[in-house]
Amino acid sequence: MPFDRNRPFGETIHRAVLGGDPIRRTSVYGSGPPVDAVSSEILGLVLENAIGKCLDLGCGIGPYLGHLTKSGFEAIGVEYSRGIVQQAVALGRPVIVGSATEIPFPDKSFDTVVMIEALEHIPDPHAALREIVRVTRKRLVMTVPNFGAVPQLSQVQMVPWHMLEATHVNFFTNEILEAVLSRYFQRVEVYSLGHFFTVGDEPVYMHCAAVADLN
Repeated sequence: MPFDRNRPFGETIHRAVLGGDPIRRTSVYGSGPPVDAVSSEILGLVLENAIGKCLDLGCGIGPYLGHLTKSGFEAIGVEYSRGIVQQAVALGRPVIVGSATEIPFPDKSFDTVVMIEALEHIPDPHAALREIVRVTRKRLVMTVPNFGAVPQLSQVQMVPWHMLEATHVNFFTNEILEAVLSRYFQRVEVYSLGHFFTVGDEPVYMHCAAVADLN
């Protein structure tokens, strides 16, 4: 039965058939282009909890940064990839090149650091959190993929697609995220976001979210 070439990986499968070669792992579990879209739930978390001057760390092309500035916040983004920064700047967003483990700002430069779906990509997450504590006066608002969805969905032989991305090097559940952040912040509140599935009577959430305060 021919595979529908309009479905995800349809062209990849078609080319493999024509070439008589298997599909390589790097063609499946890579990283896609930056996305200029937001989750309404995550955006609500950011806008409801951000205070004062904001840094969007690991911001990609800046979709959340764009909403922060439109909502009246003084905000700037930092992104590791120079090419992605160029795309963000072309969209009119204030993004500069920088590393989460060497944030290019002085101590206590921001009231809030926003970090959306970024900590899972950083090889040394503790170095990044130490830098976040250095540059913020008050608060971190963040999300990461929820690894707790994996054992839940395994009951119905599913794996969350986003978990397979090659650049994900750290994995968190709500409990792990709270324990990690509590090493650096005095008050930590953790939330579950992204209820897309239910297994039996148990809801499955795709994101861990946190609001953490220094004092």
